[in-house]
Amino acid sequence: MAFFEFSQTGSAILTLTVVAIMFILFLRETFPTEVVAITGAALMLGLGLLPYEDALQVLSNPA
Repeated sequence: MAFFEFSQTGSAILTLTVVAIMFILFLRETFPTEVVAITGAALMLGLGLLPYEDALQVLSNPA
């Protein structure tokens, strides 16, 4: 469920912005890497940039 609707260009720019901010936070190491990664994924899920099914596939453990 997406809370916001963005155009394709808007989605691409917003996704690149989130990834760039995550990259900077990874480099600066002000927060643990796990916190940055989960926060970035949650932000993309909340903004509707990452479909829920795709996120569930990535985070699930088939073993």
